[in-house]
Amino acid sequence: GAPMISSTAMLRFMLLAVSLQCVVAVFEDQAGLFDWSKQNIGNVKHAAIVGKRIFVSTESNTIACLSLRHGSIVWRQVMSPEESFDKVIVYEQVLATLSGGGKHVRLWNANDGFLRWHEISYSSPINHGQALPSSPSRGDLVLFGE
Repeated sequence: GAPMISSTAMLRFMLLAVSLQCVVAVFEDQAGLFDWSKQNIGNVKHAAIVGKRIFVSTESNTIACLSLRHGSIVWRQVMSPEESFDKVIVYEQVLATLSGGGKHVRLWNANDGFLRWHEISYSSPINHGQALPSSPSRGDLVLFGE
């Protein structure tokens, strides 16, 4: 038979679909004027919704966790100006970020933003689509570009 979808997975999909509809509802002449922005974190580049939280990276090189219920900042980390975020992935209680053109791979505690692991994958940026051969102590981590 057809695979069953859990109610939690369906709720997450619906929240994502609703949030995407809100983003595309901006008129063309308003682009850049009314983009999604939050005070103290900046304009959002990447977002991942997990449970009652949304994890974001911004144009001002900040990663943050926001409460979906209140919109408040749970935690945030500001990176150096030359280190733009390329990818944000959330898995269980870990936030993985790829930044600096693939040069920096970091694992953060999703609950409090504590840096758990940092690896410089290459001395120069990688091409999109390349795998990163990085291994934290508890297992392998492989990220792929788009």
